[in-house]
Amino acid sequence: MKHKTLQTWSTALMILLTLPSWGQGAYKAITLTPGSTVTIQAEDYNTGGRGIAYTNRQNNYVCPTGDRFPILAWHSILPAEELTKKRFEELAECGFNLSLSSVWGWDKATMLKSMDSCRGTGVQQILPGSILDVAPEFKDNDMVACWYLKDEPNYSEYADLRAYKDRVRAIDDTHQLYLNLFPTYASETQLGINDYSKYVQKYADTIGLGIISYDHYPIKVSSKNVTSLRTDYYENLQRVSAICRATNQPLWAFCCSTSHYGYSVTEKWMMRLQVFSDLAYGAQCIQYFTYWLPTGWEGPAPIGADGKRTEVYDLVKTLNQEVRNLTPIFLGAKVVQVGHIGSSIPLGAAEFKKRPECFSTIKASGTGCLVSHLKNGDNEYLMLVNHSITNSQSVRLVKSSGVSYNIHQVTPEGELTETNLGNFTIKVGDYLLFQWNQNENN
Repeated sequence: MKHKTLQTWSTALMILLTLPSWGQGAYKAITLTPGSTVTIQAEDYNTGGRGIAYTNRQNNYVCPTGDRFPILAWHSILPAEELTKKRFEELAECGFNLSLSSVWGWDKATMLKSMDSCRGTGVQQILPGSILDVAPEFKDNDMVACWYLKDEPNYSEYADLRAYKDRVRAIDDTHQLYLNLFPTYASETQLGINDYSKYVQKYADTIGLGIISYDHYPIKVSSKNVTSLRTDYYENLQRVSAICRATNQPLWAFCCSTSHYGYSVTEKWMMRLQVFSDLAYGAQCIQYFTYWLPTGWEGPAPIGADGKRTEVYDLVKTLNQEVRNLTPIFLGAKVVQVGHIGSSIPLGAAEFKKRPECFSTIKASGTGCLVSHLKNGDNEYLMLVNHSITNSQSVRLVKSSGVSYNIHQVTPEGELTETNLGNFTIKVGDYLLFQWNQNENN
């Protein structure tokens, strides 16, 4: 561990080192006494571990929904006249606690109407519009969860966005700022650079909002009714998840919930594959695009353009309830290792190579599955997600001899059940989840 011992020589230095940071306790407070010495650990001032110091002080993340797993609805309530308490109650009933009704600028009256309508429903707002104009007036409103900054920026915009962020932080250094990035399949013209990893990394280093969010809609249905999974879907998750871990910024990931432009949500497994793959890669927010069907889109969406619920509403409601059941596992979970096993490792994705010590065998027959080793507090988890869109997958799990603590299977209701491990089948769009605690019998 690197450290440096400093001889303090003035009260000016003491004041400099104890200035408050952006965000909430973003770096460790140091008390210096003139004439004495103090040891400052390098880790206190360089949380990123990659030569990034001061920008990382601003990367502190506080979950905007507290102890509830964040579930965000894009285009949640599109017509301004529908911004009623009844509609927000309907949104909450579907399992959402974050609402981004519009990414276009609202006037203050519409913002106030929206916040008043969602009060008491369990839903908070990501507000669009000119933040500098509205933050002074609404920053103390408890219905504000985040300020909306930008969707899918070009690399060339980063410097200006950082400057804008700093101006917002001078007004409000509490609320999360929200920005969403392009996926891997965006063009070089859209990205503004020919290297996707650099596109994400530069955003993380330069702007440092505390989250990394990107959209990727992987399931396509052709004009001949052939369903396919984008070949770069898991590569995108792999790249962004790795940068999230390296910069200590949580991943906010997407699920397509509206059929549009060839993307499909017509079958239950389509959304389940996305949500549970996101969680396996460590996602700390699930975002649905969209909730309300925009005018002119084919759909379906959870809420149609006519304002009525569709069959997708019920699918999303059930899926969100499952995520909420598993909140104690996934909220705040850290990825120890994530990758894939089987005969077909997705393009650009890593292979899962290092088994947790409590397993002597983790093996898949056929094309295989996604495997994630997660840790949350003292509990550790193994999650396996079927990454095939056509076939069930068979897996075999064997407990290592000499391991005294139990390995429990976690049900979709979030309950622990006893298991002897062995052979399992994972259906398309499904997963297996196991929990253990090495201190259980100590």
